[in-house]
Amino acid sequence: PSPPGGSQPPPQRNWKRSAASVQDIDMENVENYDSDEFEGLELLKQKKEKQLPSEQATSTPNTRKGPIARKLMPKKEAIEYWPEVLGVVVVLIYFINYIIGSSKNRALAEAWLEACMEKLESNFTIIGIENKCKLERDSASLYTLYCSGRINCESVTFSISLKPRHDLFMWLYGMVQALHFEDVVSIQVAMGLESETGARMEKFCFAVVNKSQELKVRSDHKDLSSPIVARRWKTRLHDVFSCISDDEEIPKDFMPDVISSTLNEHRQYVKLLHFTEAMVFGESWNPLRHEGPGMRFQFVILPSDKKNAKDGGGEKSEEEKLAVGEMLLVIALRYIDKVVLHKLSGACRDRLKKVQSTKEELEFKKKQVVRDRAAQDRKVGKIQKEKAALASRSPEELAKYEEKMRKKQSKGGVKMKMK
Repeated sequence: PSPPGGSQPPPQRNWKRSAASVQDIDMENVENYDSDEFEGLELLKQKKEKQLPSEQATSTPNTRKGPIARKLMPKKEAIEYWPEVLGVVVVLIYFINYIIGSSKNRALAEAWLEACMEKLESNFTIIGIENKCKLERDSASLYTLYCSGRINCESVTFSISLKPRHDLFMWLYGMVQALHFEDVVSIQVAMGLESETGARMEKFCFAVVNKSQELKVRSDHKDLSSPIVARRWKTRLHDVFSCISDDEEIPKDFMPDVISSTLNEHRQYVKLLHFTEAMVFGESWNPLRHEGPGMRFQFVILPSDKKNAKDGGGEKSEEEKLAVGEMLLVIALRYIDKVVLHKLSGACRDRLKKVQSTKEELEFKKKQVVRDRAAQDRKVGKIQKEKAALASRSPEELAKYEEKMRKKQSKGGVKMKMK
């Protein structure tokens, strides 16, 4: 009978659990459950008591009631953090060296500009971008200066390439590999078109280069690449220099005794003098890269005077070395006018025409060799493709192909088109 009021009696709860559900009970807290409420607790207690002694010895008693306590990670000692400390120290040393090295490079570049500013102002109308008379910083070890507004040339670009004092890793790598870093100023003169600048340069090539750098200079400059065309000539220069030209008259005209003695006296400052009608302007990635008449000079700003000190001359101060750099700059600027005003003799021009024809013949032979190699590569590739195609054919197809080639050979061979 239903109770009064029509309400249903509360459902009867089933307090008995199955054997499978008993397995889910926490083994560590079996004592906390009521035996009248759950069945099978005696079996669990007996199973717990039958644990191996080794497990009891290794297991740590948990005195905490309720959930199992988490195991905390042991604390590290201060000495165990040495990799992190070493990394931070290396980064700090590199950062401090970068600041000190870049500031030294900038101070040296500005010192060179200050020493040569008077000569630049007397030769050029515009010095620097927008006539600001300041160096442009391309990187921590490279500064450039653009000058224009001078007769007999279109523009002059000064590039100051300094030692990587800011890069600690590069400096260490250079010490391991025995690399020799130098502070070098490069002067590149663009003569321009005769209609625009009024400067006309004869077609010849002339270079004075240190013998240790001769192979690199010949590989970098197309007009000096062939030793047959651009030969060495004997001059009054020191043995450390190589005088290269395509005619013997040119070194005599451009290397008088005064210039030769000056270069010999300061030979540790001079790396390159190069005059040519085929100077390359711009980097290889620059779309405005072009060839034209020009000149290039390379001088060391602060060379080492160890050899001079051994000879009893004493090592020069930084101010004296910058004064020598100013003198070499004057020589480079005077060469601009000398090259434009110089006129070759008729006999020299005739010899240069023969040299030019020899140069064109050598270039044609080089191109012909390249074309022959490309044709040979194409022929080898075609033969390999035919072999691969024949390998995939059936015996019947191979027999037909051999019969076809036999008929062609019997008729006089395969005809080839000549271009």
